[in-house]
Amino acid sequence: LLWQERSLSLLDQSKYPGEVRWIECSGYQSVIDALGTSAVSGEAIIASAGAYAYCLAALSLEGSSEFYKKLMEVKGALLASRPDSPALAAALGRMDKAYEEYRNSPELITALLAMAVTIPRQDVVACRAMNRHGKEIIPEEGNIVLSCRSGVFHTASFGGPIGTLRAAALKKKLSQVLVCETRPGLEGARQIAGELVQENVPVTPIPAPAAATLMPPRSLALVLLEGVRSAATGDLL
Repeated sequence: LLWQERSLSLLDQSKYPGEVRWIECSGYQSVIDALGTSAVSGEAIIASAGAYAYCLAALSLEGSSEFYKKLMEVKGALLASRPDSPALAAALGRMDKAYEEYRNSPELITALLAMAVTIPRQDVVACRAMNRHGKEIIPEEGNIVLSCRSGVFHTASFGGPIGTLRAAALKKKLSQVLVCETRPGLEGARQIAGELVQENVPVTPIPAPAAATLMPPRSLALVLLEGVRSAATGDLL
């Protein structure tokens, strides 16, 4: 996503990688509409888009006698667009805290924009830290199976398994990545394979059940899994 002055641009993930199309959002309603579709996915992107939509609403309501009431209505609409996103709820909660702190200050809009910028930047920092640690566990040679649905779009930067593989590729540590596909439309494998090819990582999409045939010793060096939800026990969903 890209923020420029008073406009937010969102990459249409439903078209990618076959087509690079940007959704231009000059108002908060455009962001709400986009969040209600498959064009925007990934918790970090959803959260960041929601925070910027909060800012777009504040900018459009500046000077209104019902500023707070209408801002909360926009927040409710954002939450309703993705009711299953804990990251969106957390991001909007942080925006609320910034509002409460600066509600009587002439710097309110500046404070809200600063918070909206901070949310994705903190995720970028976390991704880079994960990549530094993750690349150390990547073996020098061998096949790596990747089971991941979101590609880079579940983070605000190159993060998660894709970020780890990208960091390892820069160190010339990868030989082959086998990408599992579980969805009928093959959209996961197409997206992820396209991203890895752009990073000069050798990649082959395979059906998810085929990964079991690679489990004997020396056939497979590592399995990387995307954990959408993680329990304290280490169990993944």
